[in-house]
Amino acid sequence: MTRGPARKVVSIVDARAAAIAAAPRPAMPVYVPGRVNRCVECHHEAFWVGRITAECGSCGRPLPVDQLRRHP
Repeated sequence: MTRGPARKVVSIVDARAAAIAAAPRPAMPVYVPGRVNRCVECHHEAFWVGRITAECGSCGRPLPVDQLRRHP
């Protein structure tokens, strides 16, 4: 007696997690040192810049600093 091809059992949770991981995500705004940056809420260009975040000088919205593009 021969058996057919083995089937992989996938749970609903695994299928949903795979669908969520494959879904396109919206772009996350970041502060890029050396470029003109605008606040996503009030569109002003003044920021208080720290090591980890940059805070809008007008409305106070924090943005993460893009660490990959930082120049020494």
